[in-house]
Amino acid sequence: MTRSPMRLRRWLPVALMLALTAGLASAQSTPKTSDQSTAADPVVIRLGDATETLSDFEARFDIAIRSLLAQQGMTLTDQLRQQLIAYEPQYLDQRATEMVLLAKAKADGINVDQKHVDDVLQRIEGNVPKGQTLQDLLTSAGFKDKAQLLLLIQESDLISQEMDKLKAAVQVTDNALKSYYLAHKSDYTTPEQVCASHILLKTEADAQAVIKDLAGGADFAAEAKAKSTGPSGPQGGSLGCFGKGQMVKEFEDAAFAAPVGKVVGPVKTQYGYHVILVTKHTPATTKAFADVKSDVESKYRTEHANQQVQVLVKTSGIQTFPDLLPKPPATPPAGNGSSSGGSGTNGTNGSSTGGSSSGGSGN
Repeated sequence: MTRSPMRLRRWLPVALMLALTAGLASAQSTPKTSDQSTAADPVVIRLGDATETLSDFEARFDIAIRSLLAQQGMTLTDQLRQQLIAYEPQYLDQRATEMVLLAKAKADGINVDQKHVDDVLQRIEGNVPKGQTLQDLLTSAGFKDKAQLLLLIQESDLISQEMDKLKAAVQVTDNALKSYYLAHKSDYTTPEQVCASHILLKTEADAQAVIKDLAGGADFAAEAKAKSTGPSGPQGGSLGCFGKGQMVKEFEDAAFAAPVGKVVGPVKTQYGYHVILVTKHTPATTKAFADVKSDVESKYRTEHANQQVQVLVKTSGIQTFPDLLPKPPATPPAGNGSSSGGSGTNGTNGSSTGGSSSGGSGN
C-alpha cells in the first residue's frame, strides 16, 4: 500500500509534520519504559509503563514547529516559539494518539518495513542541499543525529502500517458506500461557475458611454485597459472563472444571469458601475458514483478507521497532563487560526481547541 503521513486531525493551519526537504515522515519519539521524571522534567504523557517527559515532548515539538516554519519559508525565532506554545496542548493530544497506535502496532506484531525506511532515508540524504552535510540539515531541523532521524522514520512506518491495518479491517458494502456518497455528494460536485471580464466605472453615465462604444464595435479588453478603474483593468478586465459566493451579490447575480458573449450592465455595487461580459458559463456537475467509487471507499475506510482510533485512545488508559506544559503568552498570536477534531485522551485536564476563518473577494 502507498505510505502516507497519518492525518487523524487538523489542529494547526498547516499540519505540524516532519518535512525534511520532502515531507517524508511525521515526528515521533520513543517513550520511556520507566518513570524517569523529575520536578523540573515531569511526565506529560503516561501509557501503562511507558511515559514521555516534558523535555522529550518539547524536543519533539521543536522538530515539528521547525518543519512547519520551513514549509512557509521561515526560521524559528524565540518570538515565534513563544507564540506557538499555545498549540502544545493540541500537539500533546496528537502525540498521545501516536503513542497508542505505536503500542497497538507492537501488540499486533507489526514489524518495520525496512525497505520503506531505507527508501525514505535515501531520499532525504539525496536532497541535502549542495554545500551542506546531512548533519547540517538535521541540526537545522532540530535533530540530534542520523540515528534519531532513523528512529522517527521507523516509528512513522509502524503507525502507517497500523493505520493501513485498521482501514483494511473496515467492513464495506455497496449500500454503505452509496450512502456515504450521497451524504458527501458535495465532495464530488463541481459548483456552477462563470468566466467573466468587467469594466468598472465611477458613474452610470461613464458606464453607459462604454456600453455604447462596445455596441459600436469597440474591443472589450481594450476598453477595460483604457477606462476601467478596477485592478483588473490592465488585464483587459478579466476576472477569470469564479463560483457563487466569491463576488458581491449584485455583481454575482448579474454575471450568473448574463447570456454568454453578451455585454450587460451597468450593474451598481459598492465599488461603482460595472459593465460585464461573461465568456463561459459552466453548470454544476456531479460525478457518478461508479466513477468515484474507489475514492469513496478510500474515504469511507479512513473515516471509520479514525473512529476506531478514537475508541483505542479512549480505552487505552492513556493520560495526558496539559497543565504541566509551559503557559502561552498572555496575548494570543495574531492572525493564527486552527481547527481540530478526532480523539481526545483520558487523563487530567485534557484539552483541545480550534477555530476557523474564511474570507471572500470583491470585484
